[in-house]
Amino acid sequence: MQPALESPVPIPIEIPECPVSWAGLSFPLGLGLLSHLIVYLTLYLTATAGVQDASGRRLRPAWDLLAQWDGGWYQRIARHGYEYAPDRLQHSVAFFPLYPLLVRPLVHLGLPFGLAGAIVNALAFLGALAVLYVWARALGGERMARWATAALAFCPMAVFGSVAYTEGLFLLLTLATLFSAWRGRFGLAACWGILATASRLPGIALVPALLLEVARQRRGRSEMAAAFTPALGTLAYFSWLWRRFGDPLTFFHAEHAWQRSVGIDVAGFLHLLIYGMVSEGMLPAVLVFGGVYLVWRYRNRLPAIALTYTSVSFAILFLAGNAGSAARYVYGIGPLALAAGCWLAERPRWAWAIVIYSAVLLAVLARNFALGEWVA
Repeated sequence: MQPALESPVPIPIEIPECPVSWAGLSFPLGLGLLSHLIVYLTLYLTATAGVQDASGRRLRPAWDLLAQWDGGWYQRIARHGYEYAPDRLQHSVAFFPLYPLLVRPLVHLGLPFGLAGAIVNALAFLGALAVLYVWARALGGERMARWATAALAFCPMAVFGSVAYTEGLFLLLTLATLFSAWRGRFGLAACWGILATASRLPGIALVPALLLEVARQRRGRSEMAAAFTPALGTLAYFSWLWRRFGDPLTFFHAEHAWQRSVGIDVAGFLHLLIYGMVSEGMLPAVLVFGGVYLVWRYRNRLPAIALTYTSVSFAILFLAGNAGSAARYVYGIGPLALAAGCWLAERPRWAWAIVIYSAVLLAVLARNFALGEWVA
């Protein structure tokens, strides 16, 4: 008679402790408010200084300046819903629905879209800084946490965390997803992840990151199912497009109008690396290629889930077929700030100069954004 097989002994999972009080969050929230102040004060001074935009027209009220470029598309969606026609022109279906859905109630209350959109994005950005600070503090201590938070708050691309864009919201949702999974709370991570993939397509990089984290923590089937769940946000949007316009790939058809497709934009990235240093400044090249360096440099210090998500996000960036908004896309890779925090913490003298210079560039980009110039 064969002996009964013993049930496998479950391996205890050690949940990382991340103690922090509301008072402890004063540092990241304070940096976030200072970042917002730099952007909003610059926009206000630019709008009231009597200057003209690139077309020679007098600037609009300050809150209207908050909704330029992509913000204009989100304004159309929030006010009039989605539209599409198979004419190879730009259409609003190229923008995911979560952000305009969150802004719409404030618009219906009578707030200008620029102001409503900035409120949603700015509050989410503060939340993203808080999550990043708590995570970095658990990983590398107070010094790393402070520099990581400063890197995200004062990066020149942080202008998109204050205006009517999705950067703040996307950073909050992706960082909350990754942090929750890292702590073993996969149900909560799944909820955050669904919202993340309903806000921007690159959120789909959360799925492989969560799958590998489930394997690393040796979890069961329910956690494995939760790792796939974030894809539901994107699938829900594509299903709605199918029902509304008769084609689940409507989003990708609209993307062609922005010259985006699957493939590497070799010429675009070469321009970013070589000519960008002369004609556009070093910022885009530093963010993109410096970001790759930081990931490689600190690959052994980043949590596996952060390393996986960051690596997949960079792969999506290089395969997106257009390098035009690469700098802003890299800024939206939240865990990259953890690597930046490691680098800055090792170089405190340089770190102060870099953060101050970045804050100055943040004001410069805010002014350029107010003037209607292409920033990223």
